[in-house]
Formats: sequence, C-alpha cells, structure tokens
Amino acid sequence: MDDRALRPKSLKFKEPVIDVAFSPAANLVASSLITGHVFVHKYAVEGNQRLLRGKPHKKSCRSVCFSGDGQQLYTASKDRSWQAMD
Repeated sequence: MDDRALRPKSLKFKEPVIDVAFSPAANLVASSLITGHVFVHKYAVEGNQRLLRGKPHKKSCRSVCFSGDGQQLYTASKDRSWQAMD
C-alpha cells in the first residue's frame, strides 16, 4: 500500500530554512528562514495553507517554537533578540 496519499505535501521555500516547530495544539508548522522571515502553515493531508508570513527580525531567524498550549510563537534571531507572536 502506498502511504503517500496519507502524508501532507512538502512545504517549499525559496530561501534556506533554519528551524521548524510543530504546534502541540493543532496541525500547524512554523518555519524560520535565514532572511528573518517566519511562516506558519496549516499542515494537513487535505492541503497546506499559509496562515502567517512575518519578518520579526532584521537578521536571520535562528529559532522558532510554540508555547506549551500552542497559542504563542517565539522566535530568536542572530541579532540576539527574541519576539513573541500571537
């Protein structure tokens, strides 16, 4: 049996991805890029959907993680700053 029909399609980006995080509360995945951009996608077999595109940092976004309840997203940058996003 081919399980490809049971997996969501891969997310693709034009710039290098530095970190990814999966929400503990929903089918969401956050990606941080070398450009400082952050993306949040709904990640599902039915199809992926971009929910957020932001640039919280001027330099590369080195880390991204969800809070324990999945309601906030935290990012950290090469410039030694961090941001919290709802």
